[in-house]
Amino acid sequence: PSDLCKDSSTLRVLQGDWVLDEGADGRLLASSKADDDIVGIPELCEPECFFVSPMPVFRTSSADKTALLHIAALIFRLRPSHGLAFAVVSGAMESYTGAMRAFLQFGSHSRVQLGSFLGEALSLSKLLRFSVFDSIPLLYTGVLSSLSEAFMVLQLPEDLQKIDRIVRSLAYVWWRKHRALGETYGETGNPVSRAFERKTEPRQPLPVMWMGDTSRQPEFAGLELMQYLASSDVLCQLMLSTVLLHWYVHNNDNVGAPPRHLPFETWMALNRGIELGGADVPGHVQRRIYDDVCGRFRRELSLATTLQPQAACAASSAAAVASSDEGGDPAAEPKAPCPMPAAASV
Repeated sequence: PSDLCKDSSTLRVLQGDWVLDEGADGRLLASSKADDDIVGIPELCEPECFFVSPMPVFRTSSADKTALLHIAALIFRLRPSHGLAFAVVSGAMESYTGAMRAFLQFGSHSRVQLGSFLGEALSLSKLLRFSVFDSIPLLYTGVLSSLSEAFMVLQLPEDLQKIDRIVRSLAYVWWRKHRALGETYGETGNPVSRAFERKTEPRQPLPVMWMGDTSRQPEFAGLELMQYLASSDVLCQLMLSTVLLHWYVHNNDNVGAPPRHLPFETWMALNRGIELGGADVPGHVQRRIYDDVCGRFRRELSLATTLQPQAACAASSAAAVASSDEGGDPAAEPKAPCPMPAAASV
């Protein structure tokens, strides 16, 4: 049991050498012979996802698995967690991550529903966030380009806590991919590795020739961006600030709403102190992101709204079921976004 235990207090009980002592009032008190841990968890430690794959309820043939997977895709369109559970319990897929990849390949999911589910605080949602973002080509992307790539698959929910969970997982996956890329360059002696190594040293100013009209230059990307950031937490804060800047400036693409403007100095002041030790992300890095965000609206970065009718969701699902009964492919049917009610549980 101690090999599977993830709770530190329970693990200490399982691994400790406990003895019973009689207290002053005659009651037995348990105490451990082991020394207390005075170090704790390192600040720079990284979590490793671990999930035990459940066993299917019954065995199925290959033909049955295909039909069951199509049924699971229909359920996933309405209730993502139920669709994933049905795919695994029925034996159509061996794991939740495999089922998620299959649903994404079908294209039969609602971006709104998927974003709402992946933003939940459930352990399964966290596991699937890492799985989804790991399958997205994030190498050599910047803050804005990586957000655009990720949110073509799912739509950002309205809940800021869900947005924070999603963006934090995206930043973590981006950081791990580029750290591995930097280590690979370092092993081969590639000059690009110098940019990766410089991230642990004091920030160096860019050459003067780079400090011209930054509005005409694209955002920093890949290892070039990584050299200015201390950790994935800093990247997460910068990504989250970029999402909110896009939402504010473009007013979430509300038709008829007046345009809004946020000065660059104000946005940079909001990002003050997000670097390690209370330092700031260099201004020229933020400037390029700011200019790209204000330059045009990106539909993939729009936030979901709760005003979309549930009737459209029910009608789309009924049509998909009817097509499936007639031998059609549910993945080929038109898909309507089906947001979950705010009070519903996943």
